[in-house]
Amino acid sequence: MKQIGRFLFEKRLAEGGVAKVYLGYDPADEPKEIFVIKVGSAEDHDDFMKEATILKRLRHPNVVRVVDFGTERGKVFIAMEYVHGVDLHTLLRQHPILAINDAAMITREVASALAAAHALKDESGAELHIVHRDVTPTNILLSLKGEVKLADFGTAKWEQAEVRTKTGIIKGKYEYLAPEQALGVGVDHRTDLYCLGLVLYEMLSGKRAYSAADPYDMIELAANGTLVPAKTAMPKEAKAIVPIVERLLAKDPKQRFRTAKAVIEALDLAVPGAKAGSVRTDVSLLVQASRHARGRKTPTRDD
Repeated sequence: MKQIGRFLFEKRLAEGGVAKVYLGYDPADEPKEIFVIKVGSAEDHDDFMKEATILKRLRHPNVVRVVDFGTERGKVFIAMEYVHGVDLHTLLRQHPILAINDAAMITREVASALAAAHALKDESGAELHIVHRDVTPTNILLSLKGEVKLADFGTAKWEQAEVRTKTGIIKGKYEYLAPEQALGVGVDHRTDLYCLGLVLYEMLSGKRAYSAADPYDMIELAANGTLVPAKTAMPKEAKAIVPIVERLLAKDPKQRFRTAKAVIEALDLAVPGAKAGSVRTDVSLLVQASRHARGRKTPTRDD
């Protein structure tokens, strides 16, 4: 396959269980712009259309932009903006522990994306109650300009979706599950905040909160909320942000922040420097260095 819809493929990026991912472009565009194009089979239609519908409604600077979607020759596709940079997972392989301001800024930007997603409404004004369910470093994209964008709403849950998650099926990566996800019970927007807390924990401690060789052990750790306390795992310099991490990672959802907006407000009080333009420049320089190191194939941290 060399083309789908109006897009010509330039390079295959990845192939997973559900989709093939390509870099491509619209030959009618001048100047030429590169897009990421996810292609799936007909049986993936409902999931693809769900993600596309969410992203078309969710216009936000911290969310990857969708430019087109549709079906053709028994295939479904979504074309999205290409973020020139790296994902957070790749960055952390080169820089396992981030500066407080950098970690807080990235967290703040993702929280802003989540706030927009959680507040999204349909055409009639009814709330969709979207839960991303996969807030992980691989889905947090960092551009060469220091921009932060949340990607992959393919596993998102929303109240009006026709396709429902079957009981007992876990949506999300095992290393970044909230207790309620691991237990297979109901999830809501506070689930995303817990997962964001896991990401912040990792950025400041240099290690994942959950670590086990066996997936079942990982799920058990997540279900019990078993992790090294933030105040023990993080450096002394992170003292101001530890209470935020602890609240995000409360096992009981009722003890977490009520909204993503509340997370932003807490970060602004604890780490006021995270909003400074110089922080975006710092992140930009880290991204550039990470891309350079990746080009030399010298990872410093195991996956």
